[in-house]
Amino acid sequence: MELYAVVRAHGLKSRLLRRNDYEAIASGEKGLYEYPDYSAVSDRDALEEKVEKVYRVYVRRVSLLASLTPELSPLLNALLDRLEFENSKIQLRRLVGGGAHALFYPYGRHIGPSRLSALRSWEEVWGALSKAGLVETPAPEERSLAGWELALDLAYCRHLLRGVERSKVSRRSERALERAALTECSIALSRWSRALGADAVLEAASGAGLSGVCELLRGVAAKSWSAAEADRLLASEVAKPLEEEYPLEAPFLYAFEIYARLEARNLEKILTGLHLGLSRDDALKFCAIAL
Repeated sequence: MELYAVVRAHGLKSRLLRRNDYEAIASGEKGLYEYPDYSAVSDRDALEEKVEKVYRVYVRRVSLLASLTPELSPLLNALLDRLEFENSKIQLRRLVGGGAHALFYPYGRHIGPSRLSALRSWEEVWGALSKAGLVETPAPEERSLAGWELALDLAYCRHLLRGVERSKVSRRSERALERAALTECSIALSRWSRALGADAVLEAASGAGLSGVCELLRGVAAKSWSAAEADRLLASEVAKPLEEEYPLEAPFLYAFEIYARLEARNLEKILTGLHLGLSRDDALKFCAIAL
């Protein structure tokens, strides 16, 4: 089943958008609906509807691969669960008045946007994640939005690493997947250095039991890259090596998930840019075009 899923992932990868596709969409030469996977997107849709449909494509692609390979489903589902953690952040921003108009991602394997939107405190959000098995510790005693979001990022790193541990793959694949997950987590957490300082981030990661992440984080904690730069690193430092070294093995599925995730992010940025009247070049400069 693993090889079959990898072959299907290669097929799905062949359908991902290329640089010229992004340029055509950003310039208005082509509509997103002209691409078969995005045929449900209409020019008449509001921006929010377009973005939701884009992420439904991403979720559908990765969910398909998870259903085809039970031995890899813990990892693939954990990768998708990132959206539940992101939705939790969105709800917390709403609670403090900073994200009243932010939209939830269309995913809810455990909690779901409708239930999440009814939660009214940090403790309730963390409690819902705990009941769903997404976090394993009591709610940290944080009082700031930044503290809450960092705690969620740390919890997601632990959840992703558990997904690797629970997947039934060869030792070779397991080592590659663990290294990839640790690298991804270190890139994500390093972005907190700008707001909280490198030492504080390292201390938080150590306190969360993420020793493997700390080792990598020390090398990048002083970096202060943008979201687009972090996405490009994710493609070059995680996805590309997995794609090249494990073309017919389980790690290729992780590489594909990253490419599919970045496509959704790129389209969200381009669609938002078009909505705001940005030029093609201005819309594209925020994208991580990896293929």
